[in-house]
Amino acid sequence: MKRTSVTTPAIAFLFALLCLLFAGPVAGDIKIGEPAPDYLGKTRENEKVYISDHAGKVVVVNFWATWCKPCHKELPVLSIIQQKAGHDRLEVFSVNFQEGGRTFRKAAEALSDLDVTFLRDTGSISRSYDVEALPFLVIVGKNGLVKHMQTGYAESEIPSMVARINEALVEEYTSSEEQVEAQ
Repeated sequence: MKRTSVTTPAIAFLFALLCLLFAGPVAGDIKIGEPAPDYLGKTRENEKVYISDHAGKVVVVNFWATWCKPCHKELPVLSIIQQKAGHDRLEVFSVNFQEGGRTFRKAAEALSDLDVTFLRDTGSISRSYDVEALPFLVIVGKNGLVKHMQTGYAESEIPSMVARINEALVEEYTSSEEQVEAQ
């Protein structure tokens, strides 16, 4: 039986390839107090949505999927919060987590009575927000900085979620540039 030898450059190449394949997304390491990733996805009408277009408002970003039962419990709660706060102060965006376009459009249509803006994610948005489980919620302050992140949903957590959104709503608007200069 003849043995073949593997050369050192071949081993180095394979190792480098494996590192690239299993490396986590670098951009997905968001932290409280830092700017939220700006791009949120596309609407059913194929319009791009950016957090920066809503400067001066609190933005709630919720990642969900059609197969996620807790997500379907959280969406109506977010809709009520949106209705109570008003679109002049708050925008709730529900980003569909990596499901196909047809599934997204069908679900968004079925849930169209909810007062949230449904967006589609093909994977890059959830990676930029470092989403690992659903539902995943991010509260972004009026200045575009991350105020709070939460994984999962429980009815017992609703008062705390509302309190965090209210805290963000009453904060004075200071642009992220002004905050950086102040530090």
